[in-house]
Amino acid sequence: MSQNWIKWVKGLTRRAEVLQISALLGIAPAHAAGLCMVVWEWADDNTTNGRVTNVTPSYVDVVAGHPGFGEVLEKVSWLREDGRGGITFPRWDRHNSASAKKRALSAERMARKRNRDSQNGHLEERNGARNNRVTRREYQSVRDKNWSVVLKNMTVPEFKQPPALLARYQQAVKWGLVDGSEVRAHEFFGFAAHALAEAKEPAALFVWLVRKWDTAIITNGDADTASRMLKEARK
Repeated sequence: MSQNWIKWVKGLTRRAEVLQISALLGIAPAHAAGLCMVVWEWADDNTTNGRVTNVTPSYVDVVAGHPGFGEVLEKVSWLREDGRGGITFPRWDRHNSASAKKRALSAERMARKRNRDSQNGHLEERNGARNNRVTRREYQSVRDKNWSVVLKNMTVPEFKQPPALLARYQQAVKWGLVDGSEVRAHEFFGFAAHALAEAKEPAALFVWLVRKWDTAIITNGDADTASRMLKEARK
C-alpha cells in the first residue's frame, strides 16, 4: 500500500529465521527466502501498519503456495495472530512502511557518500557512561575481552551438556554481548553444533565462531541439532 517495491535485505538467505524456516519445511534456504518475499509483497498491498484483517495464518499458506508456511512464520516471530480475526507482521514499520522505504533509500545514498569520502567512522557505544565515544578497534577490543570471560575454559564436555552451554549463553546476554532473543539462542547453539560436527577441537572453533558471529556457516543440519540441544537445555 506504500510503493511498488519492497526490500530484499542482503544476506536474507543466511538469516537465522530463514534457516529455521528452511529446516522446518524441508526446503532450501533460497526457497524459504523467496516464499517470505512473496508473502511480504502480498502484505505490502494489503496493509500500511503490518496488520491484515479477516485473515488467518492458514491463508498465508495460500499466498505463499506452501502448506504450513504461516505456522512457521509464527514460530520464528515473523507473524502473529492478533486474536481479533487478523494477523500482524511484527516490526512492519521498520522495513516495509513508506517511511521505512524512504529510510532505506536515504541510507543507501548516505552509504555511497561515505564510500566516496572514504572516511573512517567511529562507533558510539553505550557501556555504562552515556554518549561515550570509542573507536571501532577499541569497541571490538572490549567485546573480545568480554567474550574471553564468558567463554573462558570452554571444554568439549560442555557441548555434550546443553544446560551448561545455555548457562554460557545466558551469561553472554547478561554482559550485553547478545540481545537474548530466541533467534540469537538458536544461532549460539548452531555454532556449537557446527563446531562439534566439523572440528577435531570443537571448543576452539566454537569460540572463534561466536566471536565472528557469521551465521552463514550454520547449515540446515546444524540448525536441526541446535534446536534439539536448546530444547534439551530447557527441560
